[in-house]
Amino acid sequence: AIERRMAGISRDALPQDIRFVCTLPVEPPEAVKDIWISDEGIGDRLGDQLNWPLLETLSSTIIICDPHDEANTEDSAQLAQWLSTDQVAPPVLLLPIRSPGSRPVATAKLLELCKGAFDDIVLGEPCGYALALALHALVVRAESKSDKWGDELHDRLTASEDLQSLKDQVEGTMWNYLPQRLMLALPPIDYGLGDLRAKEFAGYAVREQLPFGVDELMYQLRPPAGVPVAIGGEMVKVVPKSSLARSVDALRRMHRAWQLAQALSARWAHPNIARSFQIYHAPTCLYIRMELAGTESLFHRLQHRGVASLSAEHRRSLVAQLASVVDHLHRGPGICHRSIKP
Repeated sequence: AIERRMAGISRDALPQDIRFVCTLPVEPPEAVKDIWISDEGIGDRLGDQLNWPLLETLSSTIIICDPHDEANTEDSAQLAQWLSTDQVAPPVLLLPIRSPGSRPVATAKLLELCKGAFDDIVLGEPCGYALALALHALVVRAESKSDKWGDELHDRLTASEDLQSLKDQVEGTMWNYLPQRLMLALPPIDYGLGDLRAKEFAGYAVREQLPFGVDELMYQLRPPAGVPVAIGGEMVKVVPKSSLARSVDALRRMHRAWQLAQALSARWAHPNIARSFQIYHAPTCLYIRMELAGTESLFHRLQHRGVASLSAEHRRSLVAQLASVVDHLHRGPGICHRSIKP
């Protein structure tokens, strides 16, 4: 069948820089022996012949398939899928050696393969120079599609790079320029600070995550060797920048919150308010180093003890401590918490 399809074709009549790939047990026609790759089944030998230096130079790879042979059809599909995973692979065309004709199973299988594996297919049963013209047309169409996809990809990459550049400029304005312009108490970004992935920042080792915190993450800290640590230990509050609105108001609220934390750690300190020691500015988040406020929430403490509620004496003690803090905030620095929960 393949001899009949290619009868009378000379090598010069075919498109330039193509390869025929055949997994059928047939001899290649004399005119195309130098551009014919043959192997029964998809093995290492075929992969060796279709190496990437060769694929880079080709305009198309033409896989020869017998739609009446289900095993060969499957092999052809696998080969096309393998080629499509290579970034330098050229368009893959399908050349059936005979038409599926009136066989619905073969026709359906061929259509299914063409949807996912092949870039185009030689329709009908053109022979001789009619086949050469059909291949020329498909190669030109495939190259046109490839150029179009390349242009679309380039446009998308350019748009993506422009968007990322714009985001970087917004981030730079938000976190570098505005704090200085507004004279906010926020340190400049420290790109060598470290991060949670490395379990370390500013020389402090980040340890277990603590089971409290809403919009932020809380971790225990171990200080560097030789650095004194607060009695009871230290923790860090990690505030992702992504959780903050990108606005001047958000920066001012952050500045105000840090001013209040500093006031409540010095002049207006209270034994039931965790002191804040220092704020650190990383590229993606803010770290606030604080006095350790315990290692479990009230819920976790009850859960670990296997009880549903505290005794009346414990409840009175907690309410008294909370009332003492609220009274201190109102009468001392004049702060309204606005988020006290039962």
